[in-house]
Amino acid sequence: MEGNKPSSKQEGDIGIMTIDVGTTSIRAFIFNSQAKIVAKSSQKISLLFPQPGHVEQDPLELWQSCKAVMRGVMEVSPISLDKIKAIGITTQRGSFLTWDKDNGKPLHNIVTWQDGRAALDCDIVNASYTVKGLKAVSSFAHFFTRSPRFAAASALRFKSIQAIARLAWVLKNVPEVKKVGDAGKLQFGCIETWLLYKMTGKKVHATDYSNISATGMWDPFLMNWNDICMKLIGVHSTILPKVMDTSGVFGHCVPKVFGKDNKIEIPITCLVADQQAALFGHCCFNPGDTKCTIGTGMFVNINTGKKLYGIPSAYPLIAWKIGDELTFNMEAGEANAGSAIDWAKEMGFFDKVEESSNIANSVPNSGGVYFVPAFSGLIAPQMNDGARGAFFGISRETKKEHMVRAVLEGIAFRMKELVDALRNPVPLEMKKVRIDGGVGHNDFIMQSASNLIELELEKAEEFEITSLGTAFLAGLAVGVWKKEDLPKLSKPGQTYKPQKLGKERETMLFYWKKAISRTLDWISHFGQ
Repeated sequence: MEGNKPSSKQEGDIGIMTIDVGTTSIRAFIFNSQAKIVAKSSQKISLLFPQPGHVEQDPLELWQSCKAVMRGVMEVSPISLDKIKAIGITTQRGSFLTWDKDNGKPLHNIVTWQDGRAALDCDIVNASYTVKGLKAVSSFAHFFTRSPRFAAASALRFKSIQAIARLAWVLKNVPEVKKVGDAGKLQFGCIETWLLYKMTGKKVHATDYSNISATGMWDPFLMNWNDICMKLIGVHSTILPKVMDTSGVFGHCVPKVFGKDNKIEIPITCLVADQQAALFGHCCFNPGDTKCTIGTGMFVNINTGKKLYGIPSAYPLIAWKIGDELTFNMEAGEANAGSAIDWAKEMGFFDKVEESSNIANSVPNSGGVYFVPAFSGLIAPQMNDGARGAFFGISRETKKEHMVRAVLEGIAFRMKELVDALRNPVPLEMKKVRIDGGVGHNDFIMQSASNLIELELEKAEEFEITSLGTAFLAGLAVGVWKKEDLPKLSKPGQTYKPQKLGKERETMLFYWKKAISRTLDWISHFGQ
């Protein structure tokens, strides 16, 4: 476990603790009253691959790691435990498990968001006459009503990345789950629900609106369970957690989490999905405000305020609910961004990731080479699980530098596609895109994306923006901050202004679209 050492005690200051659960690590942070990180602790999380396409985690190991980072961050914190006002939890969305509510025993490993076991089932359901009929009826209804709910339903498509699809597989294929479910003792939860359940001593089974809206089980138009989808898949709402406001008191962390001699109960005042937490951390509070998180994957989110939109390549999500304030957002995602850079490093194109930007700039262009980073398909706007990554335009004159530049430009092209997937159909002005995530440190990608998108990109000064947004939401619930004061605490860093490329930009986009079209449907789950 890694932690940082405090420079000195901050007497009289108060703190907010955040737990940030990623795919391969869990981290705890302490933010002071000025929203600055004063302590952190982290631990790796093991991934398990029991069968091809199955990606799992041990739920008890995750809980032990969570307790370890919570205790670890307090060991190095300059703010004492009695001054910690609240705990907030943010997680990657869609990883889930089920357990027996009588004893809290997990019935299987966590099925992570990367798990593809339900892909074939999704293809079968999507190809069914029932789904085709629902889409046709919804399209007909949208033609006459122009309702965004019918527009969204007309693009209904189950995807394995949605928790509802993988949960259906578990309900059908894990005997112990069926047995406990038949006895009426089954409980479901994504990671935030599981950690809340454990932190509160098995007292609270709950989630928040931002998390549940990303599972495929919630209808944001009706603000209730999506009964149609749940009946199609075979999921009953009785196993699901209570849905609560994103910022508010969920319960209290039992004292023994911080050691057997501890007597302090700290309120847990925020559960929030990672992308929505980043949107809040950037203070994207107004309709049209947009952020792009670029790590292993890439996610563009736009605040749509109180309005919902129906878009074929993106589904409306709940950004957050704070009391009477209900804010929606649209999201377009890409599974591969930083992973493409890691792949290029593994292939020997460069020794250090930090070198990639300079290598790309060492040639005036990519020499006609294009790279599509579709290692696991393309999400928005193509929505094509069968796409696969590829280089195009390689000639005898192609050098390593051209290929490195093509890899980085491929990420920039994908960012443009994600931004366009939202700004073209959503009638809101997108003035700039706020950036966070590790790939945001790559100057070449940032400038290339700004040129292609023709918008200013603004990096966050604090790159732990997901945890910052979580801290903000947790702190609001206990009066540490007021929402109107938060923009002063979330400051912008470096900006990238678009450069005019003229005809060169149009040529690049022409060949990019040509390259994309040739990667689609490279494989099929039906083996065709």
